[in-house]
Amino acid sequence: METPIGYVWLCEAVYLVGEKIFGLDWRPVGNLTDKRLFNPDVEKVIERIAKACESGEISAAYRSDTGVDSLDRSKWHQLHWSDYFATGTIDLDLPLLDESGRPNANGFTARCPCEIFVREDDLNRFVATLSKSNATASSKVRASKKQIEAVVTDYRRNLPPGSNPSMPGVEKFARSKGLKGHRPEVRDEYHRQFPDKGAGRPSK
Repeated sequence: METPIGYVWLCEAVYLVGEKIFGLDWRPVGNLTDKRLFNPDVEKVIERIAKACESGEISAAYRSDTGVDSLDRSKWHQLHWSDYFATGTIDLDLPLLDESGRPNANGFTARCPCEIFVREDDLNRFVATLSKSNATASSKVRASKKQIEAVVTDYRRNLPPGSNPSMPGVEKFARSKGLKGHRPEVRDEYHRQFPDKGAGRPSK
């Protein structure tokens, strides 16, 4: 389903803000729908977006039966606010509607997963205020052992049937997931998960 006119997906906001801070080659580790693969840089980006939405600097909205409705800024105070970025949705208690589209007379509601968007012009203004000044310091933050383990596990799960794992292969896979500058840690995790495998052919 397309985004409403004037809005962008929440995950698109993550990519735009991340690219502005860290450069055009910035990519999150793994997939935003898999919270195991969040890296420190991604967490910094989504926190900045969430704070901008909570303050009203960026208007957030959710898809409703009538189009889009503004998302209450208090929703960013929820402990699970990072889930909004992982799934692109928020669970809301919304009024049940009758056949005429009117709210239930008894005030009955239903728990509904709703897609989250942000106002495009607000996001563009926010991105324009950002600089790359924090990129160097932030990029020095190391990915955790758990995050590296998750990337290598993902590599193992995605091996084609009948193919053999290799050190060059896992290194290439890790780079494709945005995990750069962690070669020794990736190699150690490879040996842990594939104890009976050698290093394979030399990496180029």
